[in-house]
Amino acid sequence: MTDSKEPLLDQSVLDSLLGSVEPAAMPVLMQSLEREIGDSEAGILETAGKLDWALLEVKAHALKSATASFGAMRLSALLLLMEENARETQDAVVLSQQCSDLTALVCETREVFGWSK
Repeated sequence: MTDSKEPLLDQSVLDSLLGSVEPAAMPVLMQSLEREIGDSEAGILETAGKLDWALLEVKAHALKSATASFGAMRLSALLLLMEENARETQDAVVLSQQCSDLTALVCETREVFGWSK
């Protein structure tokens, strides 16, 4: 797996978000994130399989921002690497490993947020 010193979940980021929205809105936001992670993971993996570097960069960037907003820092860090690979290097071997890492990190992130599979 891609080595990241980032925490799986930065609780201070999540707490800050919680403090900035109405408490009743948080479950809706969390459901939206859960759906976005699932949909985006599938889209990123499909795009990566086609080696559509331009679209991969866009998809990785969008999910990177969303996950960082909720404190999923390790997932966000991987998505940054995928975005950079798509934009700069376009290394298919590296991308293959990043896709494996993405699948694993999505599972770990789902667990840390308490989402069932």
